[in-house]
Amino acid sequence: MSRYQSLINAASVVTAQAAAAIMEIYARADHQVQSKDDDSPLTAADLASHRILVDGLSALDPGVPVLSEESDLQTQQKRHQWSDLWVVDPLDGTREFVSRNGQFAICVALIIDGEAVAGIVHRPVGDELYRASRGAGAERIISGESTTLRVTQPAIEPPRVVVSRSHRSAETESYLARLGVHQAISAGSAIKFAKIAAGEADLYPRLGFGGYEWDVAAGQVLIEEAGGRLLSLDGSAPRYNKPDTLKAGSFMAFGEEQSRWMDLLK
Repeated sequence: MSRYQSLINAASVVTAQAAAAIMEIYARADHQVQSKDDDSPLTAADLASHRILVDGLSALDPGVPVLSEESDLQTQQKRHQWSDLWVVDPLDGTREFVSRNGQFAICVALIIDGEAVAGIVHRPVGDELYRASRGAGAERIISGESTTLRVTQPAIEPPRVVVSRSHRSAETESYLARLGVHQAISAGSAIKFAKIAAGEADLYPRLGFGGYEWDVAAGQVLIEEAGGRLLSLDGSAPRYNKPDTLKAGSFMAFGEEQSRWMDLLK
């Protein structure tokens, strides 16, 4: 077993603990919703998951620090000194959590020298665990049962396009109009990546604001290890822990890579 696979397997235990804490708060009448500086919501579940993930992941390997969406400014500044790190979204899809529709997830990715090499998308509702590491493939684990994930190749016609429940940008809407006939599959948070990896969707265009590194890194590994691709709009693979920004940028994710899908961006 590779170091990456060993670390991501151990990290799965930590995400299970965080998922349990999230579900305990999910069941409460009061989610203790606050507003962050950008007006996005923050709940008690975000903070509980953050604490569990930072403590648990830090203990797995002292040489791999943790950068979370909820990390303080000092930690965000320290990241420039790190070549290896975990990037973490303790609760991806907080709006979905507050809406109580189950479409939220925990995202954890291992970054080595700017490359995402292992990742977890853990959906607390239903306790669905999706994980992958470079060279070891991707799997879904539900109730202790593991299933190998493979994208759909060739793509279904008309293509099944996964679209966001909460972030339908004008750029994405314009792209879908140019794409023409397609089946729209609505999903929240990083669950969209899981649908591509599991062969349940063919294409995921995220145009306009593409989120932050902790939103994308785990999904990239999951899709690529399932046989698909996730590309920046210039055709390159995303890089992480960039010196100038934590924004991920727009991207295209797909099971079968079709040139016509990228050509529609021009």
